[in-house]
Amino acid sequence: MSDQQQQKRAHEKKCLFADLVKTYESFGLRPCGMSTKQKWRNADGPEVARQLVYYYDYVPELANLSLESHSLCSSHYTQIASTNQFYERLVGSTQESKRTQLERDNPVVPVDSTIEISEARRLLDEKS
Repeated sequence: MSDQQQQKRAHEKKCLFADLVKTYESFGLRPCGMSTKQKWRNADGPEVARQLVYYYDYVPELANLSLESHSLCSSHYTQIASTNQFYERLVGSTQESKRTQLERDNPVVPVDSTIEISEARRLLDEKS
């Protein structure tokens, strides 16, 4: 099948990220491009599929979508395969969320180091 035929077939499929824009727009996911001349790529192409693996932990909805029956519009291809901007925002927000949860679960209590050292000495003296 020629490249032109593959492009046409990709254009006939729904963009893999079209229904995810609202959910992930706060992470920078843009709407599908509206240009009729935009280039579409099959979502199951090797380059796209290789990049999508990194997203499965952060965009669980992707696991339920068939790559064979979807494509990527040029806007999402740029965000997913060409640049790491969307991925970095997903990873950054997850790390920030974990850090916030850790701080909530383990609040930092100010400690007077003089008291702590004195207590450690006392415990060591008792064991000797």
